[in-house]
This record gives sequence, C-alpha cells and structure tokens, in this order.
Amino acid sequence: MGRSAVFRFDAGAAIGVGHAIRCLALADELGVQGWAVRFCTNPGARALIEKLRPLRWPVHEAADPNTPEALYACAPDGCDVLVVDHYGLDAAFERAARPWAARIVVIDDLADRSHACDALLDSAFGRTRADYARCAPDALALVGPGFALLDARFAAAREAALVRRQAGGALEAVLIALGGAPDPALMRRLALVVGEAVPEARIDLVMGTTPPLADLPAGVRVLAANADMAQAMAEADLGIGAGGGSSWERCALGLPALLIEIADNQRIVIRGLAEAGAAVALGEAGELSETALHDAVSALAGDAQARRAVSMRAAQICDGLGARRATLAVEALFDPAPVVTLRPASREDGQIMLEWQSAPGVRQFSNNPDPPQPEAHFAWLERRLADPLAGPFEIVEADGVPAGVVRFDRESEHVSRVSILVAPEAQGRGVAKRALRRAGVLVREREIRAQVMPENAASQRLFAACGYARVAADEFRLPIGGPV
Repeated sequence: MGRSAVFRFDAGAAIGVGHAIRCLALADELGVQGWAVRFCTNPGARALIEKLRPLRWPVHEAADPNTPEALYACAPDGCDVLVVDHYGLDAAFERAARPWAARIVVIDDLADRSHACDALLDSAFGRTRADYARCAPDALALVGPGFALLDARFAAAREAALVRRQAGGALEAVLIALGGAPDPALMRRLALVVGEAVPEARIDLVMGTTPPLADLPAGVRVLAANADMAQAMAEADLGIGAGGGSSWERCALGLPALLIEIADNQRIVIRGLAEAGAAVALGEAGELSETALHDAVSALAGDAQARRAVSMRAAQICDGLGARRATLAVEALFDPAPVVTLRPASREDGQIMLEWQSAPGVRQFSNNPDPPQPEAHFAWLERRLADPLAGPFEIVEADGVPAGVVRFDRESEHVSRVSILVAPEAQGRGVAKRALRRAGVLVREREIRAQVMPENAASQRLFAACGYARVAADEFRLPIGGPV
C-alpha cells in the first residue's frame, strides 16, 4: 500500500491561488510515485481551484481549517506526510498535528516564523539554508528555484521552447499574466500600452479568475482561467508578469520577461532575477508609467539578441523539475540515516567538486585518471552550468551535507548519459545507490546510458542493483520508464 499525504492550504479572492497551484504540482508528482493525496482547505477553495484545472484529489473544506480537528476530519487515520503551505500557521500548529502525521513538510517563502517540521521548502531566488537556521533549525532545507513546484507540463515543454528561443526570430506574441486574480484596470492598461508598442504582435491576456475584460483592442486574445500556461508561455516571445510563482514557470521555459511588483513579498524575487540578467524589472504597479512600459517593450521587441540573452539566463535558474526533487526528498524522509537528497549544482560547488575529483583513488577507473587542473575544472563547470539544454546536474546531499555529484549529459533527443561520484567520506553508507536511483526520476522520459569500466566491479554492481542492464562489457542502459 502506498503512502498518504494531506495538504493544508487556502485559496480565495484575497490570497489568490498561488498556494493551491504549487501544492497541486507537488501532489501530482507524489501521485505519479503512488501516493494517495487529500487536500484540507478553507470553504470555497474547491470551486476556485476547479476554475483552473480538473481536481484529481479529494478536498475537505473545513469551517475552521486551522485546527488539528480539521485534519482529523479530513483523514481520520492520519497520514504519512502533512504538507503545510500557509503564512498564518507555524510551529504551534505543526506540533499539534505531530501525533497525527508521521512527517511534516512546510512550504514557505517568508522565513518570518518558527516551524517544527521535518523538511522546509522555499524556492525563492537567493534563498539559503541560513535563512531558516532560526525558523526551522532541525528541518531538512530544500531551498532555491531548483525546488520550485511547477506543473509537469513546464518540464515537458522546456526543451522545444529553449531550442526555438536559441534560434531567435521576430517578436510575434506577448503574454501578459499577473497571477490568479489580477486587477482588471491594470490588465487593460497593460494591454493598451503593449498594443501600441508592438502593434504587429498578438497579445495574450490571462485573466485567471478575474472576469474577462470588454472592449479590448484588436489582436488581444483573452485566455481562459484553465488555459495551458505551459503552452502559452512556450509560444510567447515576451512575457509581462509579476514576481510570484509564475516567475519560475517563465524561467523554466526561458521566456524573457518584464516584471511588475504587485505585492511586497515579490520584491526580492524580482530584484534577484533582474540582477542575474534573467528579467527586466519595471518597479511597483502603482508607480509604473505608460512611457516606461512602452519603452521597455519596444526595446526588447527590437533586439532579438537581447531577448535571447535574457532567455538563456532565465533558463539557467529553474529547470521545471522542482516537484520531482521535492518528492524525492519527501520519500527520503522515511529512509534510515542518512537522508539522501538532490539539488542543482551551482558555481559555489566548484571547489568541493574539485576536491572530490582530486581525492586519491577517485579517478582510478576514469577515462582520464589524472585529477583536473583548477583552471580547466572551473572553466568546464561554467560552460556546463550555462547550457540549460545539457541536462540535470545534481549535488547529492546526505543529511543536508554535500556528499557527491550525479550528472546527466544530453546525448541525443531521447538519450542521456549518466555519471556519478560519491565523496570518499560518504562511501559505504548507501549514498550512491539511493542517489543513482532517485536521480533517474529527473530524466524518466529518457533512456539513460552509463559507461562503467569492467575492472570497476563496485560500480558495475551499483548500476546493476539500480536496474540498469549490461549491454556491453563497459556499457549499461536503463530504458525509458525503467525501474528507478
């Protein structure tokens, strides 16, 4: 029998649907892995969510959902994991739920209150474990856009979208989307100004749960609340959006964007993306001038090279696989120690990777047994991280401490080649087997190949134990959909 999860979040006119959307993404991925899922929400949340997408999971709407009694009513027998995504709940609620939930996972992006949970997920740009050292000192920290909880359609659309953007071309479509319940007056204003700046382009306006606007200019298409946003973003050449969860959706598909701050908690995200060259910041919605908007749209519309540069920088930040990484981490909470998780590699990991590669005996069975020279190593790392089409490149962590690296290099449209290295101090603890099995989930739509030297008996046993078939003396393969 599979494990069970209950999600506690709210959705409504005042707070929008952002919490619901990211919980739905994680719930769907847990479902793919065989979990049973339920939602515990405020009254009215079900109807609002159903305007966006069909519901796969039971919803319990509680009159007072911020009590343990509401959770018990939702799932009388308790659950394996309680996922809490609610700015008004903290350690007190989590402690009260502990007798009912075997594990507790919190989704947050404020870092402003204490938590008593087993894992905490915050996908904010620039977020670090240190931000939660006081709030959740005992929790496994899953931080940064690599853990952004996106609908699976974004990862599926990523490769084709990035290939198209790398090819360049004229600006033909602009997507304006400011969240689940945008201000209609602001949306009308944006549509009018963008229409003047790029009269030849199609404008797609996403109104979410806000009623459609009337008397819009010709060339403006209003997308329904349940529109396929992955497809809409993949087809657009420029986005105008806010700094909420859709920031990571645009990054996953490399959509160059102009960002408008419509809430205070979006400021840090917008600033971080702008400083990284992954978007252009337009400032607060209430202070945005039509001239500034017109000029910004015109500038990017007329500069295909600039759009491509913004696109590639954005695509480096988020690959759309956050729900898979989060699910792997949630499942790892039930493993015996150590808890083995994955996170995207970064430039900051360059030194420790160099140290692992230089440790005695580590490269004994490599094609090139000589340790890399620092200059060449860091140059290679820079090139690899700059290529958003190359494939997942993960740091393996054991109990939150870097313990190795696993990398998938794109070999062809449907094939990736895997390599894995476990730090000497982490060997013999089951880290390699758990890491290799879990990493395969990130590329489960692809065939995976591995070269393992015949004399490397330990690695040959590792790949065989993880379901890889030996197809030659030094070659192993895992077919699409194979065991992971």
